[in-house]
Amino acid sequence: MRFGQKLRSDADYFNSEVALNEMHRAGVSDTATTSSVSDSASSVTLLSANVDRVGFFIFNDSTEIAYVKFGATASSTDFTIRLTPNGIYESGVPVYRGRIDCIWASNAAGSMRITEMS
Repeated sequence: MRFGQKLRSDADYFNSEVALNEMHRAGVSDTATTSSVSDSASSVTLLSANVDRVGFFIFNDSTEIAYVKFGATASSTDFTIRLTPNGIYESGVPVYRGRIDCIWASNAAGSMRITEMS
C-alpha cells in the first residue's frame, strides 16, 4: 500500500476488484415475472422471499391506499411503504429479497400489479 492506495502487489487487491465487478452486475436481469394480487382488507403476500431477486416494481391500481411491508403481516400502523391509488414503487439498492406483504385501507376494486426481476 502506498499513500492509502492499494497496489497490485497487495494480497487483497484482486479481491477488491472482484467485489466491485460483482456489485456492478448485481442489478442486471434477463428475467421478469409479472403477477397480480387483488386488494384486501386482510394482510396478503405480494412476493415470497427470493434470493435471486434483483429488483421489483409494484403498482397500486386499487382505489384504496395500500400499506406494503417488507416482512410478514402488514397493517396500517406497521408498514414500510404507503402507496396511494395509482402509486408505483421501484425497489432500491440494496434490493430487499425477503417476503413482502400488503393490506389495503379497505377491500375495493383493484389489485397490486407486480413485476419481479431475477
